[in-house]
Amino acid sequence: MKFRPILVAAVIAAAVALGSCASGPSQANNTGYDDMGCKIGCDKCPPQTLCVGTPYVPVCLVQCVSSADCDSGVCAVLLSPGGVHVCLGGSALVECHAVDCVNPPQCLNETTQLKPLPKSLNACGWEPIHCDSGCDSATGSCK
Repeated sequence: MKFRPILVAAVIAAAVALGSCASGPSQANNTGYDDMGCKIGCDKCPPQTLCVGTPYVPVCLVQCVSSADCDSGVCAVLLSPGGVHVCLGGSALVECHAVDCVNPPQCLNETTQLKPLPKSLNACGWEPIHCDSGCDSATGSCK
């Protein structure tokens, strides 16, 4: 019976940690959380997936190079042009805290355009599009 208070305390602590994104920055000073109280990474992702974390609620998503690699949704480059490439559907990501999203069209390289994701995906990033005639770095569009 001496372990019951410890078990109750552990369950309460786990519940607080799991609910931190919904309830604000209560976990900001603990390892594994950002300054807004959102969990930074995933506990474990299956093979062929990558973890997408803060500013989103952490989730493991399938890796991709183009949308042809995705069973549904689009291949997305998240948060920065050098960010992770994952398959993204309409409900795959949930914001833990607001994202200042500035993602104009641009070229990833000389043959790949980064086209801004539609607002309906609730994600800040781009869809990589192969450009047969190359990507125009001045406009961020295919030639």
